Order: sequence, then C-alpha cells, then structure tokens
Amino acid sequence: MEKTATRDYEEDMAEAAKMKRQNAKAIVQSNDAKANAEGKLADEKQGLAISTEDLNQTNTYIAELHQQCDFLVANFEERRAKRDTEVEGLKNAKSVLSGADYK
Repeated sequence: MEKTATRDYEEDMAEAAKMKRQNAKAIVQSNDAKANAEGKLADEKQGLAISTEDLNQTNTYIAELHQQCDFLVANFEERRAKRDTEVEGLKNAKSVLSGADYK
C-alpha cells in the first residue's frame, strides 16, 4: 500500500511537472502572440494617424480650391465685361492708329 501510494505520488508529481512545463510554454507563446498583436496594433494606429492627417490635408486643400472656384464663378461676369471693354478699347485704338476717324 505504501509502495502504491509512493508510486502514485511520484506519478502525480511527474505529471504535474509535465503540465507545469506545458503551461509555462503556453504562457510564453501567449506572451509572444500578445506582443506581436500589440506591435501590429501600434503600426495600424500609426498608419491610421498618417491616413487621418492626409485626409485632413486633402479636405483643407479641397476647401481652399472650392473658395477659389467660388470667387472665379462669382466674378466671372464682371471680369468678362471688363475684358470686352478692354478688347473694344484696343480695337478703337487700332482704328485710330490706322487713320480711321473715331467718334
């Protein structure tokens, strides 16, 4: 009986030691996986920050471009009228220089 108890105890201790090694190995693997995942997360967060910054810059550029376009559209008729007046003045000046009677 004592031999059986000693043998059972030794078997239990051997199995416990084996499980302890397996658990320690699993913990190391889990920690490695966690470190890799945290590294990937940090990379993705940095990529997101860069993408967000690029998006903000693009949106700012679009807003500035929109303001410029709005200005051109709003002043188009006035600029065209001034250009027509300038062209007409140049035609009249050319006529005068060509010797035509301008009235």
